[in-house]
Amino acid sequence: MRKILSVVFLLSFLVLSVFAAGCIVSQTITETEVSTVNLTEWYLSTPVQYVEVNNVTIAYREFGTSNADPLLMILGYRMTMDGWDPTFISSLADDYHVYVYDHRAMGYSSNDPSTPYTMNQLTNDAAALVKAFGYERMYVFGHSMGSTIGLEFAVMHPDAIIRLVLASVTPSPHEPYCRSLMNVVESAIADPATEQGIYYESVAIKESVPVTDQLGNVTLDVLVIVGTEDDVTPVEGCFVVAEKIPGASLVQFKGCTHEIFVEKPYEVADVMTGFYQNTVTAVPAS
Repeated sequence: MRKILSVVFLLSFLVLSVFAAGCIVSQTITETEVSTVNLTEWYLSTPVQYVEVNNVTIAYREFGTSNADPLLMILGYRMTMDGWDPTFISSLADDYHVYVYDHRAMGYSSNDPSTPYTMNQLTNDAAALVKAFGYERMYVFGHSMGSTIGLEFAVMHPDAIIRLVLASVTPSPHEPYCRSLMNVVESAIADPATEQGIYYESVAIKESVPVTDQLGNVTLDVLVIVGTEDDVTPVEGCFVVAEKIPGASLVQFKGCTHEIFVEKPYEVADVMTGFYQNTVTAVPAS
């Protein structure tokens, strides 16, 4: 039976989680804001590195210590790795060797026009990165489109994943409750001013073939997380995914929207770490 969890965090946890700023920029900036500025500088100043996989050059950054357990972060639609929340990444880097990267044709990564740009190809890229980074298996986190890639990853390359967290996932972008997402996708395809990489991603989403019917064969440990106010990939889809994957768990973040790792960076990182280490504790949802 699917295990459904609801997470409620206390203010005291938030206070304890905030990084100390170490200095005061001005009297009008709070200590938390200083910490955010410092983390942003830390994140963006981390060197961009490059690796060749599947006939393209993939750009990536890595955080944390090299001997920590490896964690692969898969981006969502229209995002580049510069868009990850630095507080979220910093929290994860306390416990993991974190790898973030740009999808092909996005950000600092190149593209191979001779290869069809599909969700299947993006999944193969993610699996190839595990090997390119020097691992047999990694912990994996996917958000939004990245969680769709994560689903395909679990079906196509399960041996490359230790444990999988899917944030804001949907079994298919063509479901009626994902209409707002498809409106954005279709607008991007129709707009001649759309950046090439975003156009490619949009077409890949529109033409994607769901792996829903294969989820019953997934034997990995999988956690699905979602904000209860997510109107891009609503809770309904997350429930479907959690129901179809044997033994999967679902954690709902009350009041959060699609960008839950921005709204609750410490809390999401804490739940992820608890799941990866098999120590998740939360109150069952009513």
